[in-house]
Amino acid sequence: MPCQKKKIVMLRNLRLLFCLSLLCVTGFCQYAAAQVEKVDYLWLVDVSGERNIYLEGIQHAIDTFYVEASKHDALHVYNFAKTVATKDDVVDADFYQYSDLGCMLVALDSLIKHSNSRYVRAFVLSDFFNEDPQGGDSRLNPAGYAAIRHDLDAVCRTKNVEINLLILPPSSNYSGYSLEEVKSLLPYDYTETFGVSPDHRTVDYLMQKVEAVNQLRGVHDDVVEPSSPLATYIILGVFMATLIGVAVYLKMKKSSPVPYNGDERKSS
Repeated sequence: MPCQKKKIVMLRNLRLLFCLSLLCVTGFCQYAAAQVEKVDYLWLVDVSGERNIYLEGIQHAIDTFYVEASKHDALHVYNFAKTVATKDDVVDADFYQYSDLGCMLVALDSLIKHSNSRYVRAFVLSDFFNEDPQGGDSRLNPAGYAAIRHDLDAVCRTKNVEINLLILPPSSNYSGYSLEEVKSLLPYDYTETFGVSPDHRTVDYLMQKVEAVNQLRGVHDDVVEPSSPLATYIILGVFMATLIGVAVYLKMKKSSPVPYNGDERKSS
């Protein structure tokens, strides 16, 4: 009976160790999956007025960014003039005549909030003039977007978010220049500004953003990150579980008493 109880205890210990091994494997798998979670790159590009003149000068930087960012992650581009729309949306005749930065902020909040990824990198490319066809140039009124500020603050605390304001060269008319108002509505700790220019500085800035988030997730070029670490951790976990099982089995076998043979003792 004592021997049988000992075996039962050993079997329970074996089950416990096996369950712990499975938990370790599961944890490693979840960690590996988190390391390679895709980034949502969001681009909101102001195409109103004469902005396209400046866009041509930094097209190379945008193209380079697109090639690098799309290697591992998802990239979405939205045009905004008086509204925010994808390039395939039907727009009316005055779409390119003015921009509404308030509408852009509403769209930015919605896009970040509904992103399926914890990693969001948003780029707003504009000269940050808030124009409308009736009143001409008019500064953005932050008081009307307090709810947007609150929503952005909340979502940035739950996700890894960066918002980059890429500033196109402004024109001579500053009456509607609303960069400061836009900045006041965005979470300070998650927002950067950068004045774009048709040289290597813009390329370097955008590449640094891609490299930084790749390093954060452990993603490297020419390495298949989603499968390689995951497979390694699974193999390691199974190997550890097997070693533990063999060790417990050998210990049980060693501690088992030698069966009593009365005939052998009698004959000797």
